[in-house]
Amino acid sequence: MSDDKQINITPKGDILEFRTGEAKQLYQYDGYQYTAESTESLITLVRSKGSEENTIIAYTDGGIKVILDDTVITRDQDRLKYNYKYSQQFEEFRSILEKGVVFEQKQFIDFLRRREPGEINGQDMLMAAIQSFKFSSIISGDFTYDDQDNYICSFKIGDAEGTVKIPQLITANIEVFNESDFVQTVELELEIKKPRDQSEKPLIALTCPKLPRYLQKAMDHEIETVENELEGYLIVAGVI
Repeated sequence: MSDDKQINITPKGDILEFRTGEAKQLYQYDGYQYTAESTESLITLVRSKGSEENTIIAYTDGGIKVILDDTVITRDQDRLKYNYKYSQQFEEFRSILEKGVVFEQKQFIDFLRRREPGEINGQDMLMAAIQSFKFSSIISGDFTYDDQDNYICSFKIGDAEGTVKIPQLITANIEVFNESDFVQTVELELEIKKPRDQSEKPLIALTCPKLPRYLQKAMDHEIETVENELEGYLIVAGVI
């Protein structure tokens, strides 16, 4: 069976004009896509572009997504998303928090000097203790522990000998997510790496075994903030 079709044309007037080519495509609206970089920005956009009656908000461990008007069915819907963004402060601590870092004495002192006031509890005392080793030509003795969870470090500079206490646990006050205003007291475990011989300096290792807990608390706070600030909106756990 042939697919050929016959078209009958009845001209009007003395001129018959033929035009070829593709018709201009109709404009297709794909829905507007908003991207927030903080929970507070997401809340502001929802209030501005959405409504309690028609907006759906869904959250996961990765972030928050929003359909601004779920009554739209004739085109793609306008959407808003916020993938949790770490704060600048968290980024500065990130290598320590995620993998742990081993510092030489000078590196650790420089790290402490760059911290903002109140960022690390007991910062001045810790720096003074670490600086006790800074100009040591000989470090001797064992690194022992006392009942207050401190390292007791013996050292010798020339003919002078002494000891210093360095805590095994220090705390930093860190805001995990961008513009969240939720500052957590984060425990960092400190370990002194004893020199293998007198020509070496001790190394200081910092790790954060409890990081998953802090991240979960930070995410819980973001969701709680959304629920409190957008009371009356439909908010669910899941993917939309």
